[in-house]
Amino acid sequence: MDHLKSLEVFACIADAGNLTRCASTLSLSRSAVTRAVNKLESQLNLRLLQRSTHKVTLTSEGEQVLEHARELLHAFRALEAVGNENAAEIAGEIRVNAPTLFGAHFAGRALATFAARHPATRIDLQLIDAGVDVIGSSADLTICLARRLPQTMVARRAGEVAIGLYASPGYLQSSAPLTEPSQLGEHECLVHRGLPSGIDWVFAAREPRLRQTYRHRPVGRFTSNSQEALLNAAQSGLGLAMLPEFAAAPAVLTGRLRRVLKDWSIEPLRIHLVYAREHQSARLRRLVQHLVDSFGAQVALAGRRSEADGGVQVPARCRMPSMPCPRPEAAREAVDAEVCEKS
Repeated sequence: MDHLKSLEVFACIADAGNLTRCASTLSLSRSAVTRAVNKLESQLNLRLLQRSTHKVTLTSEGEQVLEHARELLHAFRALEAVGNENAAEIAGEIRVNAPTLFGAHFAGRALATFAARHPATRIDLQLIDAGVDVIGSSADLTICLARRLPQTMVARRAGEVAIGLYASPGYLQSSAPLTEPSQLGEHECLVHRGLPSGIDWVFAAREPRLRQTYRHRPVGRFTSNSQEALLNAAQSGLGLAMLPEFAAAPAVLTGRLRRVLKDWSIEPLRIHLVYAREHQSARLRRLVQHLVDSFGAQVALAGRRSEADGGVQVPARCRMPSMPCPRPEAAREAVDAEVCEKS
């Protein structure tokens, strides 16, 4: 008899109060129940039961073991439920919010594949450039691009999106030289209004031995809460824009944009799948895993071409985590939390 079965028998004896009733409940012989308890006591090297002719009571050690036994049995039954859900066909509506550019490039495709595999599901995808509001939102899942999230949010990491600084050839030709981040103060910066105030552009030298970082607070005469609007403004020659590589890649290939400060790296945005802790249906869990798998394959293909002027564009990166993001229960937020860098 396996360990879990022995624990189940022990918990049943504690509930029933004697061996005979437990044997009847579990459809076992009384001798099988006795053997299971004896084996468990031998394995733990503890006396768990006080036996009398008509009654069985727990020792103090038995009380402690019973508490852990119930936890283990509950956890195993939860695993069995997940297995049953995965074996069954899923159905119902799943409402998803995603940033506009990322949603158009990647989320829509991944969700369409999921819907095709599960014909009883209905997908409602809303493309929104706004902050994450899990409590106030009607969405089951929100896809957020951010370096960090508040500690109170429950999320699964699904990879990373590489970021670059871009401008049109016309803007670069008519503006001051730009070879170092310290020269950004002489340039027009296109500002993403959707970010929390005080979020800076942070650059790190690609040469490890230099260990240089530079922080610049962007200011300019064009602001927007939409990365798509910033992309169009950059192509129109209005200034410098911090953009996801996948979004800028087509304009780079056609010569409408150039990447600048290529000797400096920018911390990538992480892809977070944010959902409410209380509502994790089988269809939502299946969708989250599908998106984790899909985004790794899709995003890694973006941004691999060389720039038109011969410079090498860093590939868009997407590392696939094997476990969900830890989300401590403490209500404090990360000090430098970037609530949602939507694209």
